[in-house]
Amino acid sequence: MNKLKLIAILFLVGFAVYANSIPNSFVWDDNNLIVNNPDIKEITPGNIKKIFTNDLVYFVERSNFYRPLQSISYMLDYRIWGDTPGGYRRTNILFHTINGILIFIILSILLRNNLASFFGALFFIIHPVNTSAVSYIAGRADILGLMFILFSWLFVLKFKDSKTFLNAFLALFAFILALLSKEVCVIFPIFAFIFLFGTQDWKINKKDKRFFLVFNMTGLLYLISRLTVLKFAPLATQAVNIPSLYRRLLTVPSLVL
Repeated sequence: MNKLKLIAILFLVGFAVYANSIPNSFVWDDNNLIVNNPDIKEITPGNIKKIFTNDLVYFVERSNFYRPLQSISYMLDYRIWGDTPGGYRRTNILFHTINGILIFIILSILLRNNLASFFGALFFIIHPVNTSAVSYIAGRADILGLMFILFSWLFVLKFKDSKTFLNAFLALFAFILALLSKEVCVIFPIFAFIFLFGTQDWKINKKDKRFFLVFNMTGLLYLISRLTVLKFAPLATQAVNIPSLYRRLLTVPSLVL
């Protein structure tokens, strides 16, 4: 079976698995992020400026979540769906399905086996661990950040073989979009460095070093800005009962396994 047919199957399965979430109403943070969000109701320079210069829910309370692309995606959704929650869930499912297709493409590059890559992507699409990110509209930051990371990863792999400026630029641009979607994406350059520089078939040259230097500097500048000009509230305001480092160190190995 060729790639296009496998991609079509992944697309259909993605929507079939989550179709039962579409009729549900807005819940929890959906109301603040969409129903009560004044900035997404009209596409204006002023609203876009507010989104990029404030935290995610500044109009309700102060937080330290800086995810402007999440709000921009809701703004675009609002032009299509208005206050209809099913439309926003369709967009979530679309992003999730695109992520599955990107995983298939990336795995096919790495494994050179379409069938194995297909089942790997299929496992991702149907796995219930993604349920809250896909069916919960406010969970869009996860799937949006992952989508841009996967695009960045794809162009990193292409740069590995081509060493062209275009692939390097697209990889960096997608990484920046990921940072504007969810904070945790800042770890991506470390992951890419370990994975790619750890492969025996990649001989590191000056272009590779410059590329990853710029990549890591971008992540570092983002961290600095988040700790200074883009720090909107103390980190403690984002969560309650934060587990200790000791507890997290004990928990992480089982999660990885």
